[in-house]
Amino acid sequence: MVVYAVVLAIRGPMNPETVFPFARWELFSRVPLEVTTSVSVRLIEVDGVVLDPPLYFDESEEHVDQPRSAVAAALMEQLGAGLRDGDVAKAARAQAQLESRFMPDIGSARYEVVLRSFRPLDRHRCDCFLSEEVLATLTKDPPP
Repeated sequence: MVVYAVVLAIRGPMNPETVFPFARWELFSRVPLEVTTSVSVRLIEVDGVVLDPPLYFDESEEHVDQPRSAVAAALMEQLGAGLRDGDVAKAARAQAQLESRFMPDIGSARYEVVLRSFRPLDRHRCDCFLSEEVLATLTKDPPP
């Protein structure tokens, strides 16, 4: 802190140049509060047991394999895109891949595909979303 005070005294508070590793605090007020969206799966029921409250895929360690996998996230985005665009084949492919690769131990399930909007900085601090829109409710049927 003392070093920062010395740099501030030498350079002046309104100097536009940055002295590494110090940055002007004004920079942080210029970061936009961007809103982003993602598609996720929200488990409602697993093997006949209703989950109360329902669990998002990335919170379902006890039910799915690799809940924070980038591949799973990409498959959920493809599933959501197929549902939004009315591309049944794309949605079915993504659903089949997601279920076979990341839900192999689940016999049957009922889940929602949810489009969520959020601010990344808020999402990092809390489990909060600006909006949640259910795109579809799907089921994973038990093996024959």
